[in-house]
Amino acid sequence: MIFKTVVLGATVSILLAGGIVTGVSRVTAQPGITFEGGPGDSMEKAVVIKGATNSRDGIAAEYAYLEKRFGKRNVDWKLKRQSLRHHQGKHFDFLEIELKDGSPKEVFFDITEFFGKF
Repeated sequence: MIFKTVVLGATVSILLAGGIVTGVSRVTAQPGITFEGGPGDSMEKAVVIKGATNSRDGIAAEYAYLEKRFGKRNVDWKLKRQSLRHHQGKHFDFLEIELKDGSPKEVFFDITEFFGKF
């Protein structure tokens, strides 16, 4: 099943299997920025941010993705920790969030394309 919607100017196509995110085919955060790759549950399946020309736009896109997938920040989920990781020549933003029901979620974003650009 593919879930597709437009909210806050973001178009999201999320692949679902039994209610579980199995991949992200394409998400558009703002003109020219898309999310590709996996559901973000590991570095190997990270959400890949494409088209961000600088860190400000790329990080804003991360939060747009999280709001689309998990709901409104500080209402449906809250950020517990955010850290930068490097692996096999790529750069990742690792976010640990807590959902409204108290369950933890970890999301990896591949930020290699815009990392260090200001």
